[in-house]
Amino acid sequence: MPAKGSTLRYGNRDFIFNEQIWKELKDKGLKFSYAESNKIIRECNAVISEVITEESDGFKLPMGLGYICATRFTPKKPAIDWQATKKNGGKHVYFNNLGTFGFSISVKWFRVGRITNSSINEIFKFRACKKLATQISKRFKSGKPYSELSASDFIQKGMLQNLYNKKYRKDLKEQ
Repeated sequence: MPAKGSTLRYGNRDFIFNEQIWKELKDKGLKFSYAESNKIIRECNAVISEVITEESDGFKLPMGLGYICATRFTPKKPAIDWQATKKNGGKHVYFNNLGTFGFSISVKWFRVGRITNSSINEIFKFRACKKLATQISKRFKSGKPYSELSASDFIQKGMLQNLYNKKYRKDLKEQ
């Protein structure tokens, strides 16, 4: 946690692998060059972002850290169209959001399998990189259906598996 009165600054969230990290891994026995390691990590990140974007239940993190997935929600306050507000003389003009029926989309980390008050929740915080958030937003606006998910959906894997089977078996029967 940052000190009182200061702000927590996020670094470059698009890619955090650098030569210093590579050198430490090389000392521990990594057999790849920096360019090869860089390429492997970028390809893995691309596959993970595709899974998050395309799959309904997102990406399952290892070691019981939970899931990262795209979920839709109804915002508490509608988004303000600042360009139209400025033209209207300062009176707030809101986006209609008719293409998405008033829903917004976000990428969330659902911490499942860990105690909510554990120290791991205090250490880590998840914010999606801009590229992933933009990619999901474009897919959502183009008509890809995303579900409204919550942590309780991931508590029992059987419930999620049943939901998955119902949706996709219905699609298979229709084809």
